[in-house]
Amino acid sequence: MKKIILMTASICLVSCGGGSGNVTFCGYDAFGNPYYCSVPNNTPSSPPTPVASNLTFQITPAITAIATQSFNYSISATDNNGNNFVYTYSSVPQSGTTTFNNQTAISAIITTTLTENGSNIALFNNQTTNTLTRYFNPSTYELLGTTGSYPGSFSTVTSTTSLPTTGLVGYTTNYISANLYNDSQQTISDGTLNETFSLNANTAQTAYLCYNDTPTLTTQGNTDGLTNDNQNICFSINSAGQLLGMQVTLQINNAPLTFY
Repeated sequence: MKKIILMTASICLVSCGGGSGNVTFCGYDAFGNPYYCSVPNNTPSSPPTPVASNLTFQITPAITAIATQSFNYSISATDNNGNNFVYTYSSVPQSGTTTFNNQTAISAIITTTLTENGSNIALFNNQTTNTLTRYFNPSTYELLGTTGSYPGSFSTVTSTTSLPTTGLVGYTTNYISANLYNDSQQTISDGTLNETFSLNANTAQTAYLCYNDTPTLTTQGNTDGLTNDNQNICFSINSAGQLLGMQVTLQINNAPLTFY
């Protein structure tokens, strides 16, 4: 299973597995975000028109919840041919602390699946479920990096910009820089990744807390099947910073398809 919700991300591993109907699975970025491709003549289904809330949103509780709370969301999208895709994303925090890249960390296991018209789509190595471990600073809950079972899934965060405790819709900032590696030995570089953070419009009472990733690949990264595509993943939050759901936009056949 291959392509960072870091939190979001944009590295696609191509030709990773089989397909179902009109979709061929491509992969996952280093932060565990999915990337799919090969849907012909795709016209994205459209989520409800966003409303820019005037509320002040608590960012710190939301960041803490993403790192420490269990959650499971199922979101869907429909292509121009009427095919319905359902994407599930679950996060299960692990008990206690561990060590990641010589740093004390807490961790969470991310599990994702994708179906088309009710049928599972085979992922990397013909598995229908993808798993990836994300590691966080146990005090600030900032992402430290990720590990997985495929080339390019090992990432280490090299710099993080501290986020404010609260924010308004429209707030955006550069957030994370990370190195991507072929494996956990960190001897073969697959490239780098820059991530921005933003609060986007959703409804009058909620906002989308979004992570937007841009990769820059090495020759090895391309060899490992990654690709230079941007991607974003968003969590719906209320003004108290509670997680309510998620929205993911994926590039499918060079067109964005939004799951919500």
